[in-house]
Amino acid sequence: MANIRDIAKKAGVSASSVSRILSGDKSFGASQETRKAVFKAMEELEYVYVPIPRDRHKIKNSAGRLGCIITSAYGKCVDLLYNNTLMDLRRRFTDKGFNISLLVSEMELQNEGIFSRSFQQPPVALIYMANIPRKLFERIHTLVPCGIGYNSSFPEIDNITFDKEKAIENVVVYLAGKGHKKIAYIGGPGRLKADLSTSRRYQGFRNGIEACGLELRSGWIKNCYWLIDECHKKTHELLNGPEIPDAIVCGSDNIVFSVYRAVYEKQLCIPKDIAIFSCEKLPVSQYITPTLSTIEIPEDDMNNAAVELLVQRINGLQSAPMEIIFRTQMVIQAST
Repeated sequence: MANIRDIAKKAGVSASSVSRILSGDKSFGASQETRKAVFKAMEELEYVYVPIPRDRHKIKNSAGRLGCIITSAYGKCVDLLYNNTLMDLRRRFTDKGFNISLLVSEMELQNEGIFSRSFQQPPVALIYMANIPRKLFERIHTLVPCGIGYNSSFPEIDNITFDKEKAIENVVVYLAGKGHKKIAYIGGPGRLKADLSTSRRYQGFRNGIEACGLELRSGWIKNCYWLIDECHKKTHELLNGPEIPDAIVCGSDNIVFSVYRAVYEKQLCIPKDIAIFSCEKLPVSQYITPTLSTIEIPEDDMNNAAVELLVQRINGLQSAPMEIIFRTQMVIQAST
């Protein structure tokens, strides 16, 4: 049976480092790479860590109460897919006897007053639907150690996601196979107000361009910060250059309507002049013309996995944090 020394040897760190990481010692400044190496070693060696609850009385009084940290743009939740997901998660958790009673955005949590009020009576567990800053996560995790990431990534907790990189890479490969050589990308960052380097979708785009031997043109890469008006502006920038792309990969159906509008304002035809391929297959996307080629995410399976796993954690499941990655599929329609 593996022990902390075995974990330390496999991860290439000291036993004391492993101990401090597992105990949640917030004064210990281990890098994220070191933490990932420790948790990976735990998983490979099938090491089960059983922590002592920081405050048994507090957790007992919080039974049934959950919190959710949502994605936001300037403090407001704008992601239609996440809105649908949140409603479905609420229903599923209610069926299990839990209630998402704390709902707050990552921007709101950076306000000290809102933070204090939100965690005055900490929930029994948290759902992270936003990639909040590392220091903010560590502060919250100290107060609420039980949690799950949903399309976010923190090595200390379980994470449910889809393969964003591979999904967008496959889109680029598909477009290149259709003869498109001048492919642009518009989307947002993986963290609020950050650059595109934090986005797995954009990394998938780069991978696809490289795999197909195409040119990655900086002028055809647009960060719209997931904002509709900004997306409209950035699409016009793409279409006003000396040479326009023959295809646009859009990071989300949430912003694709702005892309369509800008293309029509330039009196271009989809897909004759420019093909559009998006991601996340929102229900409303089927009503735009031409019908949108997009990536379909197994939302129902992801929601079910998130609920079942978090309930198991609340009920005492002890094992190394897991990342469950779901596959997607391309839905080919008239826009390509």
